[in-house]
Amino acid sequence: KAALYARATGYIAERRVDIGSRVRQGDILMRIAAPDLDQQLAQAEAQTGQLEAALLQAKSMVDQAKANVNLANVTNSRTTTLAGQGWASKQNADNSQASVLSQGASLASAEAGVKVAEANIKAQRATVDRLKALTSFKDVTAPFDGVVTSRSVDIGDLVHADGTGTALLSMDRDDILRVVVNVPQNLAVGIAPGVAA
Repeated sequence: KAALYARATGYIAERRVDIGSRVRQGDILMRIAAPDLDQQLAQAEAQTGQLEAALLQAKSMVDQAKANVNLANVTNSRTTTLAGQGWASKQNADNSQASVLSQGASLASAEAGVKVAEANIKAQRATVDRLKALTSFKDVTAPFDGVVTSRSVDIGDLVHADGTGTALLSMDRDDILRVVVNVPQNLAVGIAPGVAA
């Protein structure tokens, strides 16, 4: 016997079975309309798109930072050469060398930004996967072949996913029956598997 509870909060939108209905494992018994959950999933998917756009932006910032590092290195090389020949001041050479260090730090920062963006996407995808799993619970399915023995909700009823309320319905298996037989104590010695009861 199994009591089936809601795993998604919402309203009963469709009821396909009633007391006495024979069902097969995996059959959809009821459908729950969960607009709040659907909205959360849509929002999480949209946020994933935003984070993917942020990742592209972070990668372009890395490309820009690499170009700045290359320019700083070329400028530093020229200025150092000119300063060595007396055509540029020592201060200009020091400034160009500081620019190389600064642009290197900017590149490291941009690369870290890519890692952060990738981690944000990974976390957001986990949220989307969790919400997709929750939305799959909008379909209440039969856990095994059997018969519906009770039903306590109807179309339009609000159900909660906390599992503390009333069961949506109950099912019994009828392919395996367990029978309890009282055996007198003096005959218990002769009990073995396969004995007719």
